[in-house]
Amino acid sequence: MLELLLQFGADINRQDFHGRTPLHHCIFKKSDALAKFLIRRGARTSVRDGGGLTALERTMELGAITDEELFILLAGHE
Repeated sequence: MLELLLQFGADINRQDFHGRTPLHHCIFKKSDALAKFLIRRGARTSVRDGGGLTALERTMELGAITDEELFILLAGHE
């Protein structure tokens, strides 16, 4: 479904009223696979939410990052 939304022009970096992007929501839900998908499709990891934190900072706030690939993707972009 996410791929379909992106193909029809959905803004991958759109922020809600809390400043959270789809990437931030994946981090909160601990959906590592979707987070990696979003980054590969162009999600900006440098976007800060309403609390001033990036997706990487939110991930670290929630505990240890167990998915090494996700950590590399979050740390290696922008």
